[in-house]
Amino acid sequence: QQVELLEFKEQQVQQVQHVELLEFMESKGFETLDEFKGHSLGYFTTHAELVRLQAERKLKDSAAAKAKTVAKDGDWDGDEFVKQSNDLATN
Repeated sequence: QQVELLEFKEQQVQQVQHVELLEFMESKGFETLDEFKGHSLGYFTTHAELVRLQAERKLKDSAAAKAKTVAKDGDWDGDEFVKQSNDLATN
């Protein structure tokens, strides 16, 4: 009886997965599995490339933060004083 129950539950799970797959395909405009098999391969990359992209982004973010940071008295702006002060406190 337990085996029958497990088989029944497995069938239910498979039905739900099938429905979810069909909903996904419909939402993306796919009509067959062959239309999207391998479609994501263009988005795969190596770990080394991800590390390089992350380092590049950190460098850009750091340069942007430094460009906005007050470095000398002449950099203070009366209209932006509070924001500049808060930025110094959080960086």
